[in-house]
Amino acid sequence: MSAQCQILVIDDDERLRSLISSYLTQEGFNVSVTGDSEEAFLIIYEKDPHLIILDINLPGANGLTICRKLRHTGIVTPIIMLTARGDDSDRIYGLEIGADDYLTKPFNPRELVARIRAVLRRQSIAGFSLFETESIVYKFGRFVLDLKKQSLAKNGEDIHISGAEFALLRLLISEVGKPISRDQLVARMTSKEHHPDQRGIDMLVFRLRKRLDDRETLGGMIRTLRGVGYIFVADVSTEKGA
Repeated sequence: MSAQCQILVIDDDERLRSLISSYLTQEGFNVSVTGDSEEAFLIIYEKDPHLIILDINLPGANGLTICRKLRHTGIVTPIIMLTARGDDSDRIYGLEIGADDYLTKPFNPRELVARIRAVLRRQSIAGFSLFETESIVYKFGRFVLDLKKQSLAKNGEDIHISGAEFALLRLLISEVGKPISRDQLVARMTSKEHHPDQRGIDMLVFRLRKRLDDRETLGGMIRTLRGVGYIFVADVSTEKGA
C-alpha cells in the first residue's frame, strides 16, 4: 500500500517533521514536509497527496482552520491530526469538521504508520463503493479510463488520480458532448464521504486538466461554459474491460 503513496506532513516543529519524514520514508512512503500553512495549500494543489498529517497547533492558520477549509473546498484527502494536547474538545471538533483520525503527541512512529495504513484502507474501501464496478473502459486520445480498475492511463502508463478526480472524470465522460452545470456536478458528486461545493468542483477540474495535459482552449477536452459549467468534448470510445 505504501508504494508510490504520497504523504504530506504539516507541522511547525522542524525536529518532529524530520523524524516523521525519515521514518515514513523508511516505510516506503514518498514524503513532503512544511511548517507553513500557505505553503501547505500550494503543495496540496500541486502534488495532491494521498494523506495529510496535520498539526493542530500551527502558527497563523491552525490545523483546524486548514482542515475546515480543505473540506469546504471539496478536497477529501484523508487527514490525521496531531496535537500536544489531550483535550477531548479539540479531538471531537477535528473529527466533526472532517479529520479522519487523531493522534496525541508524543506518539510511537509505528502507531502513526499503523493509523496511516488503516485510514488508507478505509478510504480505498469507501472510494470503491462510490463507483460502478462494471467492466467498462473509456478510450479518448492517448488516455484510457478503466472503471473496474479505477485507473487512468496515458500511452499505457498509469497516471496517479485521486478518487474525487476519477469520479468527476467518469461523470464528464458519461455525458460527453453535453453541458453539465456546476450545481449538477455538486449534486452527483455528493456522498456520505464527499461534500464538494462549486469551488471544489472548479479545483477538481483544474487538477484534471493537469492530469490530461489539457488546456482551457477551443481544442481542450474539458471546456468551460461561462455561467453554466463544463462540457467534455473529446472523441470517446467505449468497450468492455477484462
